[in-house]
Amino acid sequence: MTKLEKSGADGVPADGETGFPLQLHVYSSKQEPVAGYLGQLKTQGLGIVSANCQRTNSQGIATCYVSSKEPGEKLVFLNEDVIQNALPIVFYDLNSSLITDDSQTVPADGQTGKDIQIIIKDKDQQPVEGQVPVIDIGGDGNNNYTCLPSDASGVSHCTISSDTPGDKTISVVNPKIENPATVTFDEPLLSSDGRVGKIDVNGNNVAAVTDVDAKIAVKVKVVDGAGNILVGSTPTLSLSPSTGNDYSCGVANSAGLASCFVTSQFSGAKVLQITAPTASRQSLVVYFGNGLSAAQAASSHGIADNTSEVSFTVNLRDDSNNPLIGISPSCRIQGAGHNSVRCSMSDVNGQSTCFIKSDGVGSKDLLCDNPLFSSGAVAIFDPSNVNVVKNDAHADGTDS
Repeated sequence: MTKLEKSGADGVPADGETGFPLQLHVYSSKQEPVAGYLGQLKTQGLGIVSANCQRTNSQGIATCYVSSKEPGEKLVFLNEDVIQNALPIVFYDLNSSLITDDSQTVPADGQTGKDIQIIIKDKDQQPVEGQVPVIDIGGDGNNNYTCLPSDASGVSHCTISSDTPGDKTISVVNPKIENPATVTFDEPLLSSDGRVGKIDVNGNNVAAVTDVDAKIAVKVKVVDGAGNILVGSTPTLSLSPSTGNDYSCGVANSAGLASCFVTSQFSGAKVLQITAPTASRQSLVVYFGNGLSAAQAASSHGIADNTSEVSFTVNLRDDSNNPLIGISPSCRIQGAGHNSVRCSMSDVNGQSTCFIKSDGVGSKDLLCDNPLFSSGAVAIFDPSNVNVVKNDAHADGTDS
């Protein structure tokens, strides 16, 4: 029996000389170490210079090395093995680099981007034009990025955003750059406060309630132009559109945080910004749902086979209780398993039919975000080998 494994390294430079260390273990059919065995390696990937193993020692262990002059991931496996069991190893790009601006302060509002640059060069240190880097972001929250194709100088400009404060680790996957960078996202000046009638819809930069009669709680960090907190100050906000919307704010506490409450007479999205004591371009979307719209399950049970569907009737109404015609509601399913939902366009009566299916046993809630409303519609998905018997009461007092 043979076993090939990495020997501690995550990656090595693609300089054609540095070997990626591997360990080969060889045992007999009686699980005894085999000494003197010379393993033969096979590789897959561009730029491999060498792939060699020493002979196994008395413990049946040998050290192997693979070197490459081309960066990226390579596959290595034993001559007698199959490629499906290949071990991936990484060679770093020595010529490309990652540059970040540590002086740039970015709020974790899910919108504002942190700028980084990735300089891409080939093995001859010539700039590579037109390549879009691939990035991996480690850290809490919803983290996203966009990268432009590299220009004539080999420079690609990327923007990273997050909805959760803290450090994020930026690793460039393609081209494979050895050293990751750490970028920090600060607490946003505006954020939703979950203590009063709030649900997340699209991240922490969106606060929402399912009824126009409810209040949305917002947390405001009150600072001056230099970013210093202002204790005892009351922030002034703006709402767009302004018609039918209002807010109230308390004074900032010792941490510079003020609690505000936003109300509206109309459903839909409103954009909230700070105008004083120091104006900020940061914004928070507050979303007021429609309490007149609702959904009802046409049947209470389905089969968790990812084929059987349960239907919901969704009634869509505007703020004046008129039917919303020609709208396909944006809905999702909350519950265990792989769930899917599809909805028809609403008819002249404002009615849409949504169909859901799942492979997970248990209750599923239909939640609609656009228009936003609290449906309260629930269906139960039973195991595929269970028959559900429904008892119906008749007027004569008998059951069927």
